[in-house]
Amino acid sequence: WKKAVQMLDEMQQNRIEPDVISFSSAITACEKAGQWEETLELLEEMRRCGVRPDVITFNATINACGKAGKWEKALELLGDMPQCGVSPDVVSFNAAIGACGKG
Repeated sequence: WKKAVQMLDEMQQNRIEPDVISFSSAITACEKAGQWEETLELLEEMRRCGVRPDVITFNATINACGKAGKWEKALELLGDMPQCGVSPDVVSFNAAIGACGKG
């Protein structure tokens, strides 16, 4: 996960604008490594860079929070999705439901 975040930083240093796929890939790497706080930081960085998260981005972040037992944050993210123009899907709800079971 550290290498994924490092590569995202390298892109920006080389004046290559990361897109939703770049950020989502890094977030997914962090999610798989149990780095839920890093997923939230990357989601916020996305917004600062003007990159709109998609359903995959949110699902990975919700899943990361759920795995860490942060069910309240997972539900908050689920609620944020429509405000960001992203429609939750079955994976979004399943991740949030799973998070509630771990909290």
